[in-house]
Amino acid sequence: MDDLTTSDATKALSAKQGKVLNDAVTSLNARGNDYYTFSGDVVPVYASYKDLIITTNMAKGHYLLMIESDINRGYDNASDILIIYISGVTGGRLIFAPQFRGTVSSGGGTSAWALIEITSETNSLKFTTYGYINASYTQHYAIAAIKLI
Repeated sequence: MDDLTTSDATKALSAKQGKVLNDAVTSLNARGNDYYTFSGDVVPVYASYKDLIITTNMAKGHYLLMIESDINRGYDNASDILIIYISGVTGGRLIFAPQFRGTVSSGGGTSAWALIEITSETNSLKFTTYGYINASYTQHYAIAAIKLI
């Protein structure tokens, strides 16, 4: 594989990969396609589910969501698990939203994707995590939503 791709979804993007992603989003914007970006933080509680709700107010349509989640840097127990999934859409519906897990290493993270439909001008996304790690940490989410149709 070249240095623009990776087969390890738990690794953060390199500077070159980040530039390629940024250039792709810039190109989509220049062509008039709709895309949105969002972010948010949640502090998971050990052995409990915790939700993060982000108000999006996206235009009606079908979207591909690309989701990245990582934890605060400095946490380094590679055997711990990090989970990420979109668990609900207010003002729309989930079409396909698998659950993704990764292992933590040097502040690691994981990525996910989902297909959703937005049916109302007022909408929000709900992400759910689970506190597998018995430690204090913050889980950060970064989301890109690209309108398909």
